[in-house]
Amino acid sequence: MNAGDHLDRRQKALPEGWRYKLIGYVALALGVIGAAIAWFGKGPALGNLNVGVGLPMLLTPYLIVPRVKTQRIWQGAVAGILSGIIALALLFIFDTAKYVPVLNGIGPFLIEYTIGSIATAWLSTLVAKWTDKYTTKRETESGTKHVREIAEQHKDRYRIDKDGNVVRVHKKKRKKR
Repeated sequence: MNAGDHLDRRQKALPEGWRYKLIGYVALALGVIGAAIAWFGKGPALGNLNVGVGLPMLLTPYLIVPRVKTQRIWQGAVAGILSGIIALALLFIFDTAKYVPVLNGIGPFLIEYTIGSIATAWLSTLVAKWTDKYTTKRETESGTKHVREIAEQHKDRYRIDKDGNVVRVHKKKRKKR
């Protein structure tokens, strides 16, 4: 067994393209913010719990999806669910007496927010794909316009070929005899 074999096995076990650090950091940050919102809330315990766990579950996919390139829906949904779990765990760890009486009311809204997290990830994926396509199109158009302007200014150095591409003209210098 070589020294790097354990790394190869671990890399094969992890799906390619997943950004675990980004998912973990964003889920942790929003989970802590959601728990703080619920903890400082003045309303009923179930309402605070609903906002404190639901808010990170719906916001996290919106922040994760544009920053990943593969399996966007799943990465966003996993991040949203993870942030909700972190917020819920923090609330039960630091304010157990307030939230244990409403323990039986947690199930329905967790299911609703899980579905909402997946839906937010799906919608964010559609928007991110459209934005990527539009950005690529605009960059291509602006780059082509710029190159065509240069070609028109320097007709002795550039020409446009049959496909419409700008091509540089190479002139061979001949030795004088």
